Amino acid sequence: MCEFMRKTFLMLAVVGLEGLLALLAPAQAQSWTPTSAPDNYWSSVASSADGTKLVAASYVGPLYVSTNSGATWIPTSSPDANWWSVASSADGGNLVAVAHGGSIYASADSGATWISTSAPSNDWTSVAPSADGQKLVAVVGGASVAGPIYTSTNAGMTWNLTCASQQNWWSVASSADGCKLAAIGLPWIYTSADSGTTWCISGAPDQNWYSIASSADGTELVAVTCYTEGPIYYSSDSGCNWIQTSAPLAQRVSVASSADGTKFIALGDPGQIDVSTDSGAAWTAATQTSQTWTSVASSADGCKLVAVVDFGQIYTCQTTPNPSLSIVSSGDNFVFSWIIPSMNFVLQQSSVLDTTNWADVVTTPTAVGLRNQVILPNSAPSMFYRLISR
Repeated sequence: MCEFMRKTFLMLAVVGLEGLLALLAPAQAQSWTPTSAPDNYWSSVASSADGTKLVAASYVGPLYVSTNSGATWIPTSSPDANWWSVASSADGGNLVAVAHGGSIYASADSGATWISTSAPSNDWTSVAPSADGQKLVAVVGGASVAGPIYTSTNAGMTWNLTCASQQNWWSVASSADGCKLAAIGLPWIYTSADSGTTWCISGAPDQNWYSIASSADGTELVAVTCYTEGPIYYSSDSGCNWIQTSAPLAQRVSVASSADGTKFIALGDPGQIDVSTDSGAAWTAATQTSQTWTSVASSADGCKLVAVVDFGQIYTCQTTPNPSLSIVSSGDNFVFSWIIPSMNFVLQQSSVLDTTNWADVVTTPTAVGLRNQVILPNSAPSMFYRLISR
């Protein structure tokens, strides 16, 4: 059981209770398990919001997909290419992949079929989607290449060259609505608040930036460096200001964020894993391995992780979610919502708090962005509500 509330009288207590739960949630030990994926020169990995649908790219060969959280992997019909980055919509239906020295490919059926988009052949390094997969941002660059930034508003079918300056772009991140973007171009971090129409240099210091991740609302950002040992930086205002976190100095190759920006994971070289469950205030170093990590992706709740190795396997990690239930009044309705969990949770109700007679709410949740949502009329009798794992 995660949280309960009275529909009529405890609405004002919801925000405070959620904050308390976030502060008291204990850090969980991580256990990484190798999947059945073949050894490969894996370069990038992406996940659906619930962590069930995954897509992985390698520097050689086709793209691979999994529909069961990595238990089994299937090579797709994509061409063999020097794939550098993959991205997934929240439902795992829309996928996009970019090739260094090649084109951008898109799939609208969870990777069953792929088409070459109208994007020009280029040294693509990174791509990021909105939650629905319709808005995309892709960057060109690398260690010795300065290139532009492109955006798409139709799942990659057509691409628009933005006004961003030519930079050695390495990584790009997007908010769930595709409006707030952040891109790393050595040695600066750039941000956009209008879906890539305009770009400005953020307040981040000059660093050998390599990877960046964003919360769903684009407010929380986390960035890491690679070529030299450096710190992890965090921004809570969409990149206007940045603070150096307490994470130890290291060369890190990838970073991922939960939808609410409270959970971060950063992979270092060689084999270092750093985790934060409080928006970067404190970091815990997981047991180091001998793996040469290249990329990590997270479910929306930050509890199901997938990481890839160059040359090696694909690993997954599952910890127990603790979702917070939110309620807001909207006209004649109450809107219940919670971050899409990586394990099955059910919304239940009861007219009496101290009882075992809880009943499932019959309304099926609807995915809105990276959250599940249930709308109920506020004319119903007063009830207590809770989320419970099933």
